[in-house]
Amino acid sequence: MAGQPMTCPDKLAAETTEPGDGMDDLSQGWRARLADWSPRVVLTDGDDPRAAEAARQLAGTTPVRPVLLSDSHPGCDGVEVLAPAAAGSDPRIASRIDEALAHRGI
Repeated sequence: MAGQPMTCPDKLAAETTEPGDGMDDLSQGWRARLADWSPRVVLTDGDDPRAAEAARQLAGTTPVRPVLLSDSHPGCDGVEVLAPAAAGSDPRIASRIDEALAHRGI
């Protein structure tokens, strides 16, 4: 229904009384689940400045440990930089990298 405004289901509209309601609860839930866990997130487009900025923001605002796959990015506080060749030989992440790259047709 292109061009038609989207409407919220009655249930959702009743639960959301102000902009942002629900998102705070979701965010707090994620933080609670991650409180004792610091997952690594591998960003495969590490040479893209947007990925580098996303990694910097993740490192500064979440318990996530971002890893940039890059041959050229110098890295910054809290952001690990891993050369693609080295990442491919790391058994902990090699299969995940292959999945992500295959999904993007690379």
